[in-house]
Amino acid sequence: MRNGGMLNLTVLMVCLSLFGCEWLFPAKEKQQPTDTSQPLLPVDVEPERVYPEAQLDLILRAQSYDGVIWLKSSAKNRLNYRKSIKVNYGWGTRAVSSIEECKALPFSTSISYDKSYFRLRLVQMVGKIKQNQGVVACVWQQGETSFLKGFAVATSENPDAMNAKLPAINNYGRLCRAKIGPVPVLNCLDGDELKIKVDGEEKEPGKILRECDNPINLEQPGGQCVSGSYLLSTDTNDPDVELVMICRKYKERLEGSPLFDDIAIIHYRRSTGDTCFYQMPNLERNATRVPPPAETSAETPLGELTASAFWLTPKKTAGRYCYKCHDSDPFIHNPWVSQSGKVPSATFNKYNILGEAFRIWPQVYSVEPQSVPANRCTQCHRIGKFGTCDKLIMHSVGKGILKGMSQRFFKTMEAVWMPPGHGHNTRRAWDLDYGRDYNDLLECCQRQSTADSTKCRYKPITSSR
Repeated sequence: MRNGGMLNLTVLMVCLSLFGCEWLFPAKEKQQPTDTSQPLLPVDVEPERVYPEAQLDLILRAQSYDGVIWLKSSAKNRLNYRKSIKVNYGWGTRAVSSIEECKALPFSTSISYDKSYFRLRLVQMVGKIKQNQGVVACVWQQGETSFLKGFAVATSENPDAMNAKLPAINNYGRLCRAKIGPVPVLNCLDGDELKIKVDGEEKEPGKILRECDNPINLEQPGGQCVSGSYLLSTDTNDPDVELVMICRKYKERLEGSPLFDDIAIIHYRRSTGDTCFYQMPNLERNATRVPPPAETSAETPLGELTASAFWLTPKKTAGRYCYKCHDSDPFIHNPWVSQSGKVPSATFNKYNILGEAFRIWPQVYSVEPQSVPANRCTQCHRIGKFGTCDKLIMHSVGKGILKGMSQRFFKTMEAVWMPPGHGHNTRRAWDLDYGRDYNDLLECCQRQSTADSTKCRYKPITSSR
């Protein structure tokens, strides 16, 4: 958001987040410092050694490779977030100790924000920050005596750059972080439990049932009706980004057990369609700390699993051919996974799968019957030509029974869950209303070719890059 009182501000993007999108704005230069005002620090000097007595309120990262200063406050700071704030920054060997020192720093800008924390990206510093240079920043408000201060030593390391010395999952995580955004440390138990139902009643967690109303619809060792799984749709504080983690259990365990057998993440940016898939091997894991894929072993807390120990390599994840089910868009909807109401929709959005390893996945096409009037299924969402065509459309309208679904439930109209709210009490009534749409779609799905015909059109959905 813009504020008329900002000082010569040319670019500002506001994002109210510690982990989300960036606030971009240029600084107004008060003066061009000479080299003597830009002290360089020895390579082995760290901020704690330079200024150990400082109570630093700002987390700084100064990057000499692109001239950017990242600045992040704590969630609890002394500023009045209803007022405009001023940011001053420059060079030094320690953090400022007074508001006068703060105001004397050579660069400044003003911003507005409406949360008790903020994350800023100071630009227009290309060529002005050198490696191992001390960078100082402070934040203050007109008429206030309190201020926030921070200090950092400039680094030439790009945290998102590929590094041949790092495990493949770290480099894949860096690629996805640069294109989509960061994945935070996650906890499966922070999500919503996915209940298993029998005759409409939720069954107690930790049990494996032979059949149920809402099977998982995934080939797994414990069968289709295993309770105790969780789905976490994380608030990324970026409306353009979706991050969904599913944590499955294949074994009987006590209610609330932190042990899971299969964990997967889908990370997606709507505007570009960039999508990343992360998959844990089918091994028992304590999932109260799921490491970010980009987290290196040096960044992992002592005693915790590293990203490379927790996640499959991108090549092995690609070898699981997730596209066969995730063929219409990144997210699948069925009665089991959608019961939380938190699975995103990306019905007609772009869908680009990131990562060299995933180029083995073929192009996915959507199926569009050329009927008149227009097919009502494809007016609401895409139909992918792999798993959606092969099984999901039949399962969703009660034309085929899901593995693990009880015959008793299959005979009810609750087993016909598409389209949502269809309002019919019998299969005959549903067929009279939607039978033509379904049959036209099925005919296009069953064609071996993806060449357009008078009855069917096929459009590419995915791209890999």
